[in-house]
Amino acid sequence: KTLEGRAAIREFIASDSAAAKAAGLTMNITGGAKQMAGDLAFETGTFTVTDAAGETVDTGKYVSVVKKVNGKWFLFRDIWNSDNAPAPAAAPAAAAPAS
Repeated sequence: KTLEGRAAIREFIASDSAAAKAAGLTMNITGGAKQMAGDLAFETGTFTVTDAAGETVDTGKYVSVVKKVNGKWFLFRDIWNSDNAPAPAAAPAAAAPAS
């Protein structure tokens, strides 16, 4: 899902953070490579999500890109991917009987 604009991003982060907290989940981020080229900088790394019992429920990787605009750094691109297999696709709806 692609989000654009401060309001949409802020709403998603607030909602996702509240849901994770309510579920007792904690995200642990391990930064990896960090590089800068002119007005762009990026970081790649991995993450682990644990539940309230300390059990790992997800692992994955991420890339975040920030861009310098008028002397301030802004999040420009951000993506993360789970190492877990995707959920199976929903079964197709049954066809209506012919009349």
